[in-house]
Amino acid sequence: MVKKRWLFAAKVLDKPGVLTAVSAVLSNRGVSVQMTLGSTLSLPDPQSVPLFYVFEATDGRMNELLRAVRRLPTVLSCECFPYDSDKLRAVAFAHVDPRRLSGGAGVPEMAAAESVAFAPIACDDEHETWVLMSTPREVSECLAHLKAAGALLEVSMTIIPVE
Repeated sequence: MVKKRWLFAAKVLDKPGVLTAVSAVLSNRGVSVQMTLGSTLSLPDPQSVPLFYVFEATDGRMNELLRAVRRLPTVLSCECFPYDSDKLRAVAFAHVDPRRLSGGAGVPEMAAAESVAFAPIACDDEHETWVLMSTPREVSECLAHLKAAGALLEVSMTIIPVE
């Protein structure tokens, strides 16, 4: 069975223990959470918050997890998206050493080739911090190029669904 990467987008009640309960559904079934994002800035409904989880699982396991998460009393709704869905957007903050990029190929050129929006946000003599934005697959490929070149020092990435 082939594992795929997924994103759960859950709308949950803003109560203590909800993050732990949803995470436990995954961990108790042997699934490691690769990324979690939560926000208390849910403007339409101040009693609920969005939670996002990225993990790997087979199709069958993902469906089992989705049913289990939806049964939790503090979960109002939960949708699942394949990691490569066009309905997802990724934003990565990458701290890089641009001197390690060979042949003068910089991230603007690399990002453009990957259809990734790129913006430098902080620079000094040795390091730069960049924002990369696109689909999770495209941002991940751009980050993989930076890592292979030895230029990627640190990265923080988040993924959210967009309508």
